[in-house]
Amino acid sequence: MKTISFSILILIVLSCSKEDDSTSSNPYNDPANKPPTDTTAPLNLDSSSFQFLYYKVFKPTCSNSGCHDGNFQPDFRTLYSSYNTLVNHSVIQNDDQSSFKYRVEPYSLEKSLLYERLTSFMLNTSGIMPLAVEPGSDWNTDSAIYKDLIADWIVRGAPDSYGNLPGSGNVPPQVIGIMVFNSGTVSNPFPRQVGGLSPISVPEGIPVDVWFAFTDDKSDAQNFKMTQVKSSYKLFDFSASTFQPLSNTSAISGPDFWNNTVQFTHKATIDLTTDTIGTYVYLRTYLRDEEQVDTTEIPNSGSSDIMRSYFSLKVDSL
Repeated sequence: MKTISFSILILIVLSCSKEDDSTSSNPYNDPANKPPTDTTAPLNLDSSSFQFLYYKVFKPTCSNSGCHDGNFQPDFRTLYSSYNTLVNHSVIQNDDQSSFKYRVEPYSLEKSLLYERLTSFMLNTSGIMPLAVEPGSDWNTDSAIYKDLIADWIVRGAPDSYGNLPGSGNVPPQVIGIMVFNSGTVSNPFPRQVGGLSPISVPEGIPVDVWFAFTDDKSDAQNFKMTQVKSSYKLFDFSASTFQPLSNTSAISGPDFWNNTVQFTHKATIDLTTDTIGTYVYLRTYLRDEEQVDTTEIPNSGSSDIMRSYFSLKVDSL
């Protein structure tokens, strides 16, 4: 059994059962399923994912100096700022008929200003986007492919990086960073196995504090209606695990997915004293902002292997 204790001094028994070591099959033991070794950007992204669109289109093509680098919205500086300033985000410019309410309206190309700006000249605007192409972008040669992928993403409901579909007029909360420390400390976070988005290596025989950084288009993370976590020894099966609340504590600063400094506001203390070297522990968070009715699971069964890898701990020799 594994226990999770929180800074509000509640000790809770986490009801995830550990598979017997002799019969367990760890997905990361398969060389073909090893986590990525890249330390800057994930490789082999699914072309249908928002991560692919960000790394292949929005970041190299649109986030150029003086344009969508924070000077003008949408803000394409980061993965999550790109999503939050596109999907269900109100438009600033519009056509003469005020045809558009959102920059991206899930399921509708005709109502999505993003697609209109990429494919047609709209009066009262600077022209078809992008206005200029950075040297590192392949937009000039592959724009037709990218437009089709953007159209497909919108028609499928504009899922986020974790495969979650946005609610009407409300983007689901996002997890943008995880750090793990020796319990009771906030210095010297434990490293990831091979950098990038690989699992975090944690020592055996001690409790550790797992800190989370969140973002949302409408609510401050401190005001979320739900912040919970589950852990499991099985990559895809969390059915035996119970929901455990994350404590809302004094924020600390640290790096997010893409090495930007953000605020980490919630944590749980996980006791690893019964786990041996080589054990993997998989995490999922459950979030609801001030306006949501449904709970957002991050990561989930539809998330990419890269994101599931990022939410993994490995008991290691440190």
